[in-house]
Amino acid sequence: MPASVSERARSLLTAPDSAVSVAAPLRAHELVSLWDMLRTYARTYAKGLEFFFLLEQKFREAEDKGQGKQKLDQEDIAIISRRLQDLIDESKLTNLRGIEFKATQAQSIISTDTTCADVAEILGGVNDRIREELSNLLLLHVKHELAPFYDSPLDRWEGVTDYIPDTDFDIREAGRCLALGLHTACVFHLMRVAELGLRAIARRLRVTLARGKPVDLAEWQEILSAIRAKTEELRSNSKTNARRGNAEAITYYSEIRIELAAFKDAWRNHVAHARARYDEHQARSAYEHVRSLMQRIAAGPP
Repeated sequence: MPASVSERARSLLTAPDSAVSVAAPLRAHELVSLWDMLRTYARTYAKGLEFFFLLEQKFREAEDKGQGKQKLDQEDIAIISRRLQDLIDESKLTNLRGIEFKATQAQSIISTDTTCADVAEILGGVNDRIREELSNLLLLHVKHELAPFYDSPLDRWEGVTDYIPDTDFDIREAGRCLALGLHTACVFHLMRVAELGLRAIARRLRVTLARGKPVDLAEWQEILSAIRAKTEELRSNSKTNARRGNAEAITYYSEIRIELAAFKDAWRNHVAHARARYDEHQARSAYEHVRSLMQRIAAGPP
């Protein structure tokens, strides 16, 4: 029968599927490997595209030969229906509702009354929907070495989020921005993390600000100046100087203040007031500096 299912299409249907089980649907804002993407989508959709394309071409050739009104036989219907059902099942798993709808519609239409010309149009529509829906599913490549910043952004920040829970959000955002190439945004979030560290130091030292202003509402320089005044006060206290532990603590707070002042001048003022843009090298440098300082703040004085 000239218009029957081609041998190549039959082989695609009867060939064993991959031994790898179907992966879960891809979810927005989660990293996925190329392997996971292929085993989620290529197993059915690539195979289905080729299958339906071959059938579409076969039936269009029949139409060109004047056999367009020829009807399908039961075997052809069974083969096409089975592949459409595979497509429907996979579309449900991967949440591609447009493909599921189109395949279900095609399955309900094809019968022994369907002509070769009709099947060519129906399968062409299925193919178009697969291409359209997969084309609308966009993926963004992340460098392998930067993937941990996106997937596990809190790694190597041990103790920081425990000591200052509010840092959790901006640490995550900084890591993900770094992984996605949003370097200036990464520095912006890092400065928010550093500001939380600055406030934590001010509270630990119980600094007082002019007119009783709350630490949360104070500018960086106001807090830095108050921390400096507090450490100078401690240093000038003869009883404090007589104790080695307190002397080490004064050195610790002085060094923390100097580093935070450097952050303010090098990054915070520029990124907060749109004066600078940063590349990957600069963002990674800021990331490591802030991470190291925040761990030191969380650990406390020796």
